Amino acid sequence: MKSMRILTTVHLANHGGCIFTYSLLQALTKNLPEYQVWTLDYLPRNWYYHELARAVKPQRKGLSYNFQRFLLSERFHRQYLHLEKAATIYPRGYERMVGLLTKVNYDALVVGMVIWDITDLPQIPHFPNIYWLSEKIPSVKIAYAASGHRTQFTLLRKNIADIQRILSSYALIGVRDQITWEMMQETKVDRLAPVYRVPDPAFVYEGGKTRVQEVLTAHGMDLERPVLGVLFYGKPEFSADICRHYRSLGYQTLALSMFNPFADVNLGHLLTPFEWADTFKYLSFCVTDRFHGSIFCLRNNIPFISIEPYAPRTPANSKIYSLLSDFDLQACYADVLQPDFNLGDFLGRARDLQSAWQSDFAPQVSKRVAEMQARSHEFISKIKAVV
Repeated sequence: MKSMRILTTVHLANHGGCIFTYSLLQALTKNLPEYQVWTLDYLPRNWYYHELARAVKPQRKGLSYNFQRFLLSERFHRQYLHLEKAATIYPRGYERMVGLLTKVNYDALVVGMVIWDITDLPQIPHFPNIYWLSEKIPSVKIAYAASGHRTQFTLLRKNIADIQRILSSYALIGVRDQITWEMMQETKVDRLAPVYRVPDPAFVYEGGKTRVQEVLTAHGMDLERPVLGVLFYGKPEFSADICRHYRSLGYQTLALSMFNPFADVNLGHLLTPFEWADTFKYLSFCVTDRFHGSIFCLRNNIPFISIEPYAPRTPANSKIYSLLSDFDLQACYADVLQPDFNLGDFLGRARDLQSAWQSDFAPQVSKRVAEMQARSHEFISKIKAVV
């Protein structure tokens, strides 16, 4: 049997990241039965230790919340992602990783997720890193929904020759967002290798039955009442105001990500990624700064607003804005970090979106989701052709 490996970042306590890798793994396994498809979880040691430190950091309330969330993710990785190696045993440095992958010589390597950032941010692996698969590696090389949304174009331009040399050896390049597409055009990689815009694999996620309804009701959720989904980290004043407002309207507030002290119920440390994905269908409205949280709002066609998780260098650096633009849903985007942000305007927009969703937005969303799924299947067909 031939060997195909997905090289990505797995060991993060991130439900959406788990769904990304699981969906990609399942799609490749289903469509390439002659290949043994496993996952290579490459996480630089300093990043891995950062995740461990965050996992054991105590919370003001719910002291073990982060640690439980971390352990839940770890169990999921081991059970469902066919990990070939532990994250901590990979060699340090780009050249040593190139040497390892050259020696093993898998038949095909697929890279994906947020891996191609060219930035001087200290917590991000700098270019080149092994996610930019070297031309020395003899495997068939493919990028699936790769993203470099934090890229600084001044640094990109300094590395154009190396980017062209590396990516010209790829058989197929699929990029997830508009800025990564512009990176390929800026470096003229699209003249050297076939480049496509590819939806995130979460759009073709095939979930099974879960016990999420039992979990929700066991933790006090009344599914006959409206539920506000809360998926964002920090921003305590904003969070308090949002939860207080929706609670006054009769909503229950449910936090599905990092611990939120203002929500009625926190389940980010108890829901498996499958259950997390299944919970969105029970939401009446959602406020999220999560990219995959936005995708599952779209997939379940529920009204939502996506907020910026951090201050991007430019509007183009926002992966959430890029996603919503693909759906012509800029009305669902809000940058709460702007100095002129107004809570009253935000709540008014949320009210308008919710009241007009079924008539003005739902048909368009259903159509675009179907288009995203069709494009995903087309790209899988291209992978089958090149391998």
